[in-house]
Amino acid sequence: MTPAIRFREALSNGSSLSHLQRLAGKLNDIRNSDPSTRATSLAIATQANRLDVVEWLLLDCDHDQEEISRVRCFLKFLEALVGDSYSSL
Repeated sequence: MTPAIRFREALSNGSSLSHLQRLAGKLNDIRNSDPSTRATSLAIATQANRLDVVEWLLLDCDHDQEEISRVRCFLKFLEALVGDSYSSL
């Protein structure tokens, strides 16, 4: 079994954060997308209700910083559109 598969299974099975951190050291990419579902480590941790892992991925591992940045830009764009449209009503 590859380190990527072991890591995804450990995320789903509620392994301890220290165990996940050890497994993560063997990965090339912490996002570790599942090829069949395309779910990232962050998505799997969220589905498993693992707040500790979500925080670790976001704060300590910089998981998906590019995607988070793009979402923020898109939300600012939407706010600007809605603000302009709302004020013209």
